[in-house]
Amino acid sequence: MSNSIIDSIAKAIAAMEGFTSGASKIAVQNNNPGNIRFWSKNLPMVGGFTKFPSLDDGWNALNKLIGDYVKGRYTGGKSPTLEEFFAKYAPSADNNNPVKYAQYVSSKTGIPLGVPLQDFINNKKGEKNV
Repeated sequence: MSNSIIDSIAKAIAAMEGFTSGASKIAVQNNNPGNIRFWSKNLPMVGGFTKFPSLDDGWNALNKLIGDYVKGRYTGGKSPTLEEFFAKYAPSADNNNPVKYAQYVSSKTGIPLGVPLQDFINNKKGEKNV
């Protein structure tokens, strides 16, 4: 899996979550750039989000979570589009706007809306092999 694409999605999520700007004090305090709600029963929850022991742990968790999404772990075994990804990752039931979230990440990463993430990654790999 392309780490650079996963990293670019992670950075866009951190920006959208207010981590990068520091607007989300809870994300910064929790070393949790993706505002991940639950990661492990062995980690404390603060403000409804997982508190990671270090910032590296928070970034690693976010990258792993994105990779699991790309592989279809949370979308019935098929790789989601950005719209499908954020309908699960940042649902409207949690006062998010998943469509706006998908549009923002698309604008920051160049990943087109409506394209399964694994297809986009595979296409990028193919471009490098030409």
